[in-house]
Amino acid sequence: MELISVIVPVYNDEPYLCRCVDSIIAQSCQNIEIILVDDGSTDQCGEICDRYAAMDSRISAIHKRHGGPGSARNAAFRQAKGEYIGFVDADDYVAPTMYESLYLAAVKNNADIVQTGIIRIRPDGVIINPIESTYSIFFTPSECLFAYLCQRKVSDTLVNKLCRRRVLESLPFVEEYLYEDVIDVLHLLLKCQKFVALESADYFNLLKPNSVTRGSAGRWHLESMLHVPEMVRECILTNVPQYRDEVHRSFCVFSVYGYRRLKRVYGLLPNEKSKYRKEFIDRFKRYYKPLRKTHAYESMTFKEKTAFALFRIHPELCCYVYKIFRLWYYLKPQRRADTDWNAKSEY
Repeated sequence: MELISVIVPVYNDEPYLCRCVDSIIAQSCQNIEIILVDDGSTDQCGEICDRYAAMDSRISAIHKRHGGPGSARNAAFRQAKGEYIGFVDADDYVAPTMYESLYLAAVKNNADIVQTGIIRIRPDGVIINPIESTYSIFFTPSECLFAYLCQRKVSDTLVNKLCRRRVLESLPFVEEYLYEDVIDVLHLLLKCQKFVALESADYFNLLKPNSVTRGSAGRWHLESMLHVPEMVRECILTNVPQYRDEVHRSFCVFSVYGYRRLKRVYGLLPNEKSKYRKEFIDRFKRYYKPLRKTHAYESMTFKEKTAFALFRIHPELCCYVYKIFRLWYYLKPQRRADTDWNAKSEY
């Protein structure tokens, strides 16, 4: 079995870090290296990373100034030795057979990228949003991009994927903005000759209650939501202009999400909030009308169409309805995620 490198960017994730690392250590395939990147944490994460590195020879720790997930991934990839590369967020965890399943599928199908499904959970381990997945194989970059942009069969995140090293080489991860996975996955698929999506869902994504950001961190979130769609547009129009309809959808999605996020950003001056609010609304209006005339709109879910229609009529009402729906979905009874395999760490 070839070596798998698992990269874990870490930033102030002390309450969740041990569970995350323990789940990777417990993998059924043992030929892995784990690279923990302390991205300038101000809590005890740096010390925890060092203790894990001292405990297990397969684990190494990198310490750097805070630069975001993309910067942490770039630092780790330069050190990674594996032929296959995986990514895990430090507040998430993985099932014990995840990397074995992904690797075997990659070898069997000679695939560049293999994807598992995602299960979203509350902090108490209750499943609130399992994401359905169907077994699929896509050949050529064009098929992969169609599955990503139009069919939504490829998720817009790196963490549930195992990538062959060669598709990551000469591809620096986006560092300037958050929500960088949207662009990183787009770039990866442009180089992917074969993509496999598995039916299993082995990645557990922690959905935290509404968090707030302040000051410069809040501005970084908002600026990212303004600039990432621009990067999507440039990439699509340059490489796959046949999917230009998706540009309109991308701008609308980030406009709605950015407006909602604005309510959870504190420390901004009143005129700054007004500027961002106007920018998100103006952008939405500019792209929503042409979007409705495209195939991209036809492929959207009823939920997405309803959210867009509400936002066009009354942005505040859209945010209120979303808040009620999110609270209901967060609190409704669901089954608990099976974490019996995950032994408590002393670290």
